[in-house]
Amino acid sequence: MALTKVDGEGVGTLDSLNITESNNGATEGPSFELHRNSASPADNDVLGALLYTGKSSTGADKTYSSMNGFISNVANANASGGLIFNTRNSDTLAEKLRITSAGLVGIGVSSPLYKLHSQTSDGSDFAGYFYNNAGSGNGTSLVARGGANNSTPNFQVQDYNANADFTVTGTGLVGIGLSSGIDGKLHVAGNTVVGDSST
Repeated sequence: MALTKVDGEGVGTLDSLNITESNNGATEGPSFELHRNSASPADNDVLGALLYTGKSSTGADKTYSSMNGFISNVANANASGGLIFNTRNSDTLAEKLRITSAGLVGIGVSSPLYKLHSQTSDGSDFAGYFYNNAGSGNGTSLVARGGANNSTPNFQVQDYNANADFTVTGTGLVGIGLSSGIDGKLHVAGNTVVGDSST
């Protein structure tokens, strides 16, 4: 294995540091290890970090972004860990994305509950936005696909209190104001307005 400095071949023709492995084995490749050799490890210990630093306009050193590895469960039989991604905004370096030991991804939330969990407390922001800006063709912005013949929601819009506003089940039934008990292709709970008539 060789560690070399290469001039002008990194990102934007910047210098780069290369780790080269010449072993021909299919499972052999260069690795970079950050080892925290602690005699008393604990849950939530940071194991190491990659820091991306540079100068500010006044010449002060700043860490603009970083990636931290951490222990989530130190027990030997259940050893688990995750990754935290931080970025600096308005001169504050803070967590923006986390991957848990279970593979759950949180954006704006440090304890994600789902495979992809995005959350914001900004009243003028979106927690998620899907947009296909193709100028032609039949591009799709979002596909929600559930289990075969699944009668539970494949797709649901909820209000602030987690009440169902709009539900589509895996069998193609649509409920407005309902999360279950949807009895037809379109089932509306409460009054409806079609044109100028109320029913």
